[in-house]
Amino acid sequence: MTAVVVFGLLPLSPAFAQAGRDGNDQRRQDVERELGLARASNAAVEAETTRLDAAVSRQQAAAAAAQQAEAAATAQAEAAARRLAEIEARAAGTRAELARRAVAAYVHPRASAELSVLAESSSLAEAAQRRTLMAVIQGRTGDVIGELRAVREDQAVATEELDQARRSATERAGAEAESAARLVAEQRAQRAAHDELARRIAGLQAESDALAQAAATLEARIRQRSAAPQPSAGPAQARPASGGASGFVWPVGGVLTSPYGPRWGSFHAGIDIGAPGGTPIVAAAAGGVISAGWLGAYGNLVVIDHGGGVATAYAHQSRIAVADGQRVGRGEVVGYVGSTGVSTGDHLHFEVRVGGSTRDPVGYLP
Repeated sequence: MTAVVVFGLLPLSPAFAQAGRDGNDQRRQDVERELGLARASNAAVEAETTRLDAAVSRQQAAAAAAQQAEAAATAQAEAAARRLAEIEARAAGTRAELARRAVAAYVHPRASAELSVLAESSSLAEAAQRRTLMAVIQGRTGDVIGELRAVREDQAVATEELDQARRSATERAGAEAESAARLVAEQRAQRAAHDELARRIAGLQAESDALAQAAATLEARIRQRSAAPQPSAGPAQARPASGGASGFVWPVGGVLTSPYGPRWGSFHAGIDIGAPGGTPIVAAAAGGVISAGWLGAYGNLVVIDHGGGVATAYAHQSRIAVADGQRVGRGEVVGYVGSTGVSTGDHLHFEVRVGGSTRDPVGYLP
């Protein structure tokens, strides 16, 4: 079964999307991806859903790692800022001490007085004592100046560390935003895939249930009409054995959207081939038309008896091109693709029956 569904899309959050052309490009890519999803086969949708589940899980882990890296970088920047503040406080204290000493020296010029005393010393011993005093005074001031120089060097290093930490935090924040944006996009695609898959499951279950109710009528009709004498189909008539192609051709070109057999809690008695409405449907092999008309959930249905107990059925046609009792050759048009009866969209529901019981049509097709 196929149906083209265009899902409503919301643009990315301003925190994670770029404005202008980039945003438009992203939206166009999302639309194209979802259109492709709606046109894909059921198996492809199921596979895409599984892939997106795994992709979202990976992207969630990447987003969490990016958040942790951003938090670590932010903490590093905050620590560097605190260290710089402490150094600046030390520098301020050192400058204040140096200023205090300068003011003290100006107000109480002990050094100048000592020099005067030194000049006026009466002995070398006294002069030596004066020089020692001056050295102590100058040394203490030098210590303060040296401390100030060291603090300034520490301040320059801390400033550079803070700048680097801030740049790292900014880069990490950008990476986290990109990771989060990718996660949002993956989650949107994941939701679309899950919605499409759920819609298809519900549609196929409803169609399979409805066809199952009509299958008994079809099986009885095939058994009854196949038992009646039929005109010879000539040498072109196909008599395939189960599991072999034996001259069958595909009844319509398109995508195999639903296979034969158990699927999602239902049993699909044929295969669904997706094709645009109005696409010609051809007989898979030569034979006689034993039913052409409406049959419940099958909608417009054509059934062809190929002899040997083998019959094919072509359901959901928009228009039937043959009549009951008509002989048709392989590849001859018998109707047109539609969505009549219980159907979720334009497609051909194609069945192969042997003795009235269904078989997997793929085993009869090239």
